[in-house]
Amino acid sequence: MRGRRYAPPVCSALDLSSLYSARTIPMSAFSQYDEYLRHIKSKDTAEAFRYLVDASSSIPGYECRPKPHGYIKRNYHYFSDGRSFFAFVINQSSLLWYFRSPKRTHPSLVCSTLSEKFPQVKLLKSGQITVRINTLADAKEILHIAFPWHKPHA
Repeated sequence: MRGRRYAPPVCSALDLSSLYSARTIPMSAFSQYDEYLRHIKSKDTAEAFRYLVDASSSIPGYECRPKPHGYIKRNYHYFSDGRSFFAFVINQSSLLWYFRSPKRTHPSLVCSTLSEKFPQVKLLKSGQITVRINTLADAKEILHIAFPWHKPHA
């Protein structure tokens, strides 16, 4: 079929709601999981990382996976309709969360509100907002802000 692009089949007729009611993807479902975890030196950050990856497996409408690029080798992105709207970078003592398109996903979100809950918040020239995540409590809070309608398991 020269000249025609392949389009994957559409599965819109399937009822996927039962997939989101339980853990559907093990925490170590991606090959870099153990490497990323070994890179983290802080126990609190490791706990936050585990939570974000595990809770991400049940967010309807999002595919969550690593997307290394450039000099950033350890990161995790939240894709919807082929676009990455959220991401976090895995560092040794923290995770750096990105609201990649806050004007589109959270139009009323402002840095001053985030600064009340997190010690390090920055508005980048690109319009992205970054938030430093250090603990499990931080991870739970950022996931709640990013996906207020989502109730992660445990």
